Amino acid sequence: MAIARDPKRTWEWIAPEDLEAGPEATVWTLGTITARQDAWMIDTLIPDPSVSAEIPRGRFQLLVLQCGIRGVRNFKDADGAEVGLEWQESGAGPIASDDFISRIPRDLRKALTSAILEGNAWNATDRKN
Repeated sequence: MAIARDPKRTWEWIAPEDLEAGPEATVWTLGTITARQDAWMIDTLIPDPSVSAEIPRGRFQLLVLQCGIRGVRNFKDADGAEVGLEWQESGAGPIASDDFISRIPRDLRKALTSAILEGNAWNATDRKN
């Protein structure tokens, strides 16, 4: 039986190395990647489906982050100033900006991508009881 997903679902995520920071931890709000975003990512990554090509992993990671990050708290720059989420328009609607994603350290980008993809995978918690 197919289970409907909530395209507006969000969840909070804290990087494992930040868990002990308590109230100073950076808290990321992540969300469901919508059908429109998914289609836009595929069209962006594979503009010509007649050409057999591998999906560029770096670009895929960037698009997942841009579509999956919905908010952030306690994300600070080197001077301790809060860094807010910045948006840009895309074929999938508003997404996190390139400039904002560029401010996230590489290892954290990888971890966030994994958390977004995990949160978007169908699993037993999606099954209605």
